[in-house]
Amino acid sequence: LYALRSFGCEGGTNMLIPALEWAMDPNDDDDLSDHLDVVNLSLGSEYGTPDDPDSEAVDRAVAAGVIVVAAAGNEGDGYFITSSPGVADGAISVASVGDSGNLIYTLNVNSPPDLGSTNVQPAAFGPPIAGNELTGDLVRANPARGCTPFSNVSEMAGKIALVDRGDCYFTVKVKNAQLAGAVAALIANNEDGGLRMIGYDASITIPSASLTRADGSSLKDRLPNPGVNVTIVKDAFADVISDFSSRGPRRGDLALKPDLAAPGTEITSIAAGPGDGSADMGGTSMATPHVAGAAALLRGLHPQWPPRWIKAALMNTARPEVFTRTNLTPPVVGPGRMGAGRLDAARAARTPLLAFADDGTQRVSLSFGLVDVLGHAEVERPVRVVNTGSTDAVLTLAVTPIADLQGAELVLPDGGTLLVPAASERTFAARLVL
Repeated sequence: LYALRSFGCEGGTNMLIPALEWAMDPNDDDDLSDHLDVVNLSLGSEYGTPDDPDSEAVDRAVAAGVIVVAAAGNEGDGYFITSSPGVADGAISVASVGDSGNLIYTLNVNSPPDLGSTNVQPAAFGPPIAGNELTGDLVRANPARGCTPFSNVSEMAGKIALVDRGDCYFTVKVKNAQLAGAVAALIANNEDGGLRMIGYDASITIPSASLTRADGSSLKDRLPNPGVNVTIVKDAFADVISDFSSRGPRRGDLALKPDLAAPGTEITSIAAGPGDGSADMGGTSMATPHVAGAAALLRGLHPQWPPRWIKAALMNTARPEVFTRTNLTPPVVGPGRMGAGRLDAARAARTPLLAFADDGTQRVSLSFGLVDVLGHAEVERPVRVVNTGSTDAVLTLAVTPIADLQGAELVLPDGGTLLVPAASERTFAARLVL
């Protein structure tokens, strides 16, 4: 594992090309066989072009066998703004989406009506709320801090436990609430400020969240009489496109970029410097290392695969359902923002079949380039399918649009099936009709 410093303490850099040259030939002996396997580039400049010197350097590194993963950029939903060198043919350009751990809970007090609503912080352990909301009556834990088994089990069954912070781990409090029959637990802070509940216990099966001290006091003042009924509303940002993630395609020939997406919103990482501190950050610079890590795992599984095959495995198996709203709510976004979809490393590790544009470049996505749309036009491009497995594969070919093609149609003139024998390659045509 190498860290190549290409930036100073501030500003830009002109040291990316020397860094890539080092990655291609670490001992400077003109023998590239000892090149690095994977390079992560959490960097770039907007409105990228394929003839940018950094982009060309990336393509040369990929031609030498280096898998290069690069950030798409954080300039938002503007056409052509995706970054160099991620726009290079050989680069795997990464957009950003929310992770399944990106949750926002809102606590709405149904009765008494004067308490209103507040935000609560989901715990970093246990499951999230099933569905989009959970409604129930609040019951105070007895003992209040919930560090020992609850004595009011009969009152707690089917209710939401309100527990005080202090004396023991959060996981202990939530587990005791679960054992008492509670369907969820709220932990009230005992000091000012927010409260982040961390821990690990795989046996916890109920959701939990934290309250501020002030909100906890307001709720406790109404218990047990007249009683409090609440609804916890969940907004889950899993597979929601990050608003900062840069849109493609790339300038010049309009080739599709970015290539795929990975979690990049509110990612927790280690902080630079001594100690055990962490930092929560968002950006395609946080999404890119997820893909670099997945590429490294695939390189370990398939050490003889060229970079394009690794890239194809990641893109072919990505999940295309990336949304604009929380809770997996349509509409979905098109490939111009998320490429092939959200990374699924497990699926990529299992696939024996690889498909990519047979266009002589290091790209995987199929691009028809600049097409004259005045009148009727038909443009055809070949797609190559590689079967790396030990058994023949009969494929069903179909077109499933993610975005509205608006007057264009993609057809498959070679028919709806393709036989690819074991350890063999075949091609089929894709035709764009305007």
